[in-house]
Amino acid sequence: MSDDVRGPMIAARTFFQQLRAQGYNSTQILREISDLIGLVTLSIQEKNPPPGVSEPLELALVRPATLTDK
Repeated sequence: MSDDVRGPMIAARTFFQQLRAQGYNSTQILREISDLIGLVTLSIQEKNPPPGVSEPLELALVRPATLTDK
């Protein structure tokens, strides 16, 4: 594992700037970030499933189209 702390910060800043450039507002950006955190959480859970869970967990990020529109 890399100890590079600048790489993730640069990636986060770039992601934020791209969303802003495409017209996303703060609420929409927070929603996208929340989805990303959900994916990371899912990845961790799949590697370390809770006791009694034998199958990989599935992520269902279902949002009405009106929430994902700019």
